[in-house]
Amino acid sequence: MKTNNNVLFGGFLCIVAYVFLSVLSAISKHLQDIGYSVFQVIFFSFLFTIIFSIPWVLKRGLKTAFKTKYPVIIILRSVLGFAAFSILFLSVKEIPLVDSLTLFNTAPLWVPFLALIFLKENFTYKIFLCIVLGFLGIVLVIHPRFTAMNYLGDTEALLAGIGASFVIIIMRFLKDEEHQRVVLYYGIISTVASFFFVINTWRMPIGIEWLLLIGAGICMYSMQILATKAFHYAKATVIGPLSYSSIIASGVIGLVVWEQVPSVTSIAGMFVVIVSGLLILYLGVKEERIKVDTYHHHIP
Repeated sequence: MKTNNNVLFGGFLCIVAYVFLSVLSAISKHLQDIGYSVFQVIFFSFLFTIIFSIPWVLKRGLKTAFKTKYPVIIILRSVLGFAAFSILFLSVKEIPLVDSLTLFNTAPLWVPFLALIFLKENFTYKIFLCIVLGFLGIVLVIHPRFTAMNYLGDTEALLAGIGASFVIIIMRFLKDEEHQRVVLYYGIISTVASFFFVINTWRMPIGIEWLLLIGAGICMYSMQILATKAFHYAKATVIGPLSYSSIIASGVIGLVVWEQVPSVTSIAGMFVVIVSGLLILYLGVKEERIKVDTYHHHIP
């Protein structure tokens, strides 16, 4: 039984995890602005994830740490997560940070369709109407911008959200797998994959750039672990909606660091996306059409 203290602590961990996502996205944006490729940012983010996992590997032993019953699924989850983060980081360079995180947070809107296709889980017309509402929110967020560069950034952020929704579905098949093992495989596969993309564009970090890259690694590892631990302390139905704290955090960071002020239309779209996501979560659980653990968290 979840006590009130556990629920509060779980909620706190959930908020911190998604604030880390916003900070990581902001670091990625800054590093790209000063000349780093997105894949070098990804490389360092996941490299430090591996480093931070070493104590767990030493504790478990090398053979036990890597032994999994779901090798194909865990590799697929890692590849899709790598793709989702790469596309998300590309988008934050092109469009305001808060818009990018809002479109990324459309992941719950895509889950019912994926659950229908891959898990044969039907959804009701009420959930369908909420999805339509969510897409209206997407239109409002994108509406103020129609330049080619912004169109590319919006598309990238949406694709990142779709990628995250695939990860949500795949994690259903890994619910019996120890999360630290999933993070370890994810870190290794993403580090190796990003290295091949960055060989010809490598830039040697200097000074504070090292701190930013290490900070990106800390954020990547922390949000993966904290988001999972949060749902050990409280039900997804209670604290899951707190994942939208990343939109608020990214809005504050964008305003303070880059003076990015969202338009009224964009703010309305953010509100609609959040409301539609919360309604889908509520209806999905109430009608028992979509399992609670489907919405465990949508950090890829």
